[in-house]
Amino acid sequence: MVSLRFLISVFSSLPATIAAACADQFDPSCYASADVLTRNVAVIGGGSSGTYAAVKLRDAGRSVVVIEKQDKLGGKTETYTVPGTGTTIDYGVQVFWNTSVVTDFFSRLNVPIAPFQPSGGATTTVYVDLKSGQFLSNFTPPSSDLSAYRQQLDKYPYLSWGYDIPTPVPEDLSLPFGRFITKYGLQDVAFTIFHHSATGGLGNILQRSTVSVLKALSEPVFQESQGKIVVTAAHNNHQLYDKALEALGRDVLLNSTVVAASRPANSSASTGVRLVVKTPTGNKLVIASQILFTAPQTIDNLSPFDLDRTERLVFSQFNATGFYAGLLNNTGLPTGHSFINAGLSTQYHIPSTPGLYHIQPTAVQGIWSFWYTSDSVLPEATVKREVLAAVNVLTNSSSSSGVEILAFANHSPYLLYPPAEQISQGFYSNLESLQGYRNTWYTGGLFEPAAGPLWVFTQALIEKIAATVQ
Repeated sequence: MVSLRFLISVFSSLPATIAAACADQFDPSCYASADVLTRNVAVIGGGSSGTYAAVKLRDAGRSVVVIEKQDKLGGKTETYTVPGTGTTIDYGVQVFWNTSVVTDFFSRLNVPIAPFQPSGGATTTVYVDLKSGQFLSNFTPPSSDLSAYRQQLDKYPYLSWGYDIPTPVPEDLSLPFGRFITKYGLQDVAFTIFHHSATGGLGNILQRSTVSVLKALSEPVFQESQGKIVVTAAHNNHQLYDKALEALGRDVLLNSTVVAASRPANSSASTGVRLVVKTPTGNKLVIASQILFTAPQTIDNLSPFDLDRTERLVFSQFNATGFYAGLLNNTGLPTGHSFINAGLSTQYHIPSTPGLYHIQPTAVQGIWSFWYTSDSVLPEATVKREVLAAVNVLTNSSSSSGVEILAFANHSPYLLYPPAEQISQGFYSNLESLQGYRNTWYTGGLFEPAAGPLWVFTQALIEKIAATVQ
């Protein structure tokens, strides 16, 4: 017969025994078998590039897991459904580039597409300083002729895909864009460039390095003219990512983040990497041959990935702008008007930042959309307060108590950019050299801001990744 003293002795020692056995958080024996996921590729981030990569890698016969911190896929693609109607409004990503890589992806997920048609109906454009509320009554609409800009852009064909910048780095690329404007006589289109949808989120473009602006407003963007851009036929751009989530199923971990990583310096595809992932149901261990990091490559986001000195020297250089979008209701604004932010006395009338780009009507009567940018990431409460203040000055109201923010999306950090002196010293070559280093690859908005060009870039990258995990 087993004595009570013996049982007490055995059970009292169990916690210490288990703790000793599980001191290594990367040891699979510390996890239930269902919580150990072995995959060819771990995709960090389920935005545009992460979702695309996961689907394409699976189609190529590679196993994947997507680790996404939000409760949905899609990143900057935001769609609001008007309660009780089923009507949808896209207030994040508006359009997609009409090229084979895009149309093939929509077809793969059985999402019908249609040519883009501007929403909101015919409107009167009003130029107004949205900080002071003063209208620019004598404002001459800026030129929309960007041919002179494109002449300069044509000097840098390598900016269409990634950052394959030659050495030595062309001097103009590290210039503040304000100086680039003056140097090449682009003053007449400075306002137009600031307000172009492709440059949304860059903050004060006059202070950004020229390479950041040229990268955003690049040659592929100019192909996005009427008839060359598409949306979902249902006017619900998030439908693409809902379908992707269905297709990927259990290979997506939502509301999940990597909290620790083991990436040996001498790891190979056979030894791979290990990630501890915090999920709503507890920690899981991911054992993968390769990592594809698609989330914003900030030092904070990368800190759990055991960066070495080489990696840290690159990623610690980044500054970040803020970008926010949303929908408003009960504004009291007059219908049939589109309010464009213009500085009353600023250079080229480019509005000061942080601030709004616009407040514009949507296709749904009474609902307005807005975009807001900042030169650094701001608290959401600050942005919301500024947006409501702008509505107040437009309506001559002392209170915005009746205005409703129906939807709000924080797309920050948005633009990641290094100091200008680092650009001239070969920063982007150093960034490119990290592709595949320590079994880790990088894509996302850092490399291409728009979905179509981003998928082209990502497709080329995943072909290299797939080749390492035959």
